Amino acid sequence: MKILVLSDLHIGINARGRDMCPVANDKALEDNYVNDFISYLLANSIRADYLVITGDVTCCANIGEFKLGRNLIKEIADKIDIPNNKVLIIPGNHDVDWEVLKIVKPDDEEDKVFRKGQRYDAMRTVFNDSYNIKELLAEPYYTSWEYDDLYVLGFNSAWHDEKDARTHNGFITNDIIEKLELIIKRYDLTNKIKIFITHHHLFQYSDPVSSITDVSIMKNSENLLRMLARNKFDMVAHGHKHVPHIFTQEIDSIHPISMLCAGSFSVILDQKYSGSVLNMFHIINFEGRDEETGRIYGIVESYSYSSPHKWLKSKQGNSSVLHQQGFGSYSCIDILVNELAPLVLNEYGIKGSAVWSDICKDNRRLLYHTPEFIGQLTDEIANKVGLKKYAIENEIIFIRK
Repeated sequence: MKILVLSDLHIGINARGRDMCPVANDKALEDNYVNDFISYLLANSIRADYLVITGDVTCCANIGEFKLGRNLIKEIADKIDIPNNKVLIIPGNHDVDWEVLKIVKPDDEEDKVFRKGQRYDAMRTVFNDSYNIKELLAEPYYTSWEYDDLYVLGFNSAWHDEKDARTHNGFITNDIIEKLELIIKRYDLTNKIKIFITHHHLFQYSDPVSSITDVSIMKNSENLLRMLARNKFDMVAHGHKHVPHIFTQEIDSIHPISMLCAGSFSVILDQKYSGSVLNMFHIINFEGRDEETGRIYGIVESYSYSSPHKWLKSKQGNSSVLHQQGFGSYSCIDILVNELAPLVLNEYGIKGSAVWSDICKDNRRLLYHTPEFIGQLTDEIANKVGLKKYAIENEIIFIRK
């Protein structure tokens, strides 16, 4: 199964492409951004079974932005043969019409309730539930999608957002978490991949600019994560944070959950906060399920946009994530060191060097560990066998000191 993940399109005046704004936009940096993206997908035979968009479809939540967003999303899905019922969209804080909240009559609680109901009128009108989005725009702000091989639970983490908020963090209440768990238990999800999608992040992330404090984490996310672990969700995908992250977290030793923070597909990034990180898109490749543990495994492929080169396979130096990062293996480093050290020494004895990719050919599960795990593992193997480790792009080589 392959899932194309886009996030934080910010269609409007903050979008990178002129073709992503319904009005003339002097700030835009590229002319045919979406066409270049589609051309890259087709030229490189990049396909997916599902398209997931994790919020901030628009910049200012007006009708024109949503109409353009709807058309662009449909064009992308159609070009790579993703059917309409497999396009999953979550709203973000920029999909809230803050302007309508500014016209509330002072001290008029009834008007306040009325205007709050209008926050999502533009999104509701344009999408018209064509993407099963209606339930995300009213209490209790969640929905689910069930397929033969996949179950996705979606939550609108920006439901509480206000025009005067100092930070546009996410929020989930314990009451909503309880309702989500009841919804999950209605389904027979045996052997289905289970994904939770939302807009805001559930962890405190480090920024490329170390002096910046991340203050937009979802409130009460710890209780949400515990619930997802109890129900053995395989992955969380989200946006909001324009810097991508891919990692796995074991929650209370109950169950590991892989996390994809998707970065931004097309917002004009501010280096003050994002450093040298680029615009991104991702393909999640679910490759199988471990027979012994029942845990899924696979590879996330990431791509970044760099003018004038346009779309390229991402590199850790300018994207914060490698082009390919594994998820789904949760081995003990000490056990693997003892198991693999003799293989490295044997390879070295035959060839005068040992290449990590050759070791992985006979131990494919190694591909599904994170780069950080592989880095630590190979350091310890090198120390144990007395060889020098050299790391070059996409390869590790053991040779004599």
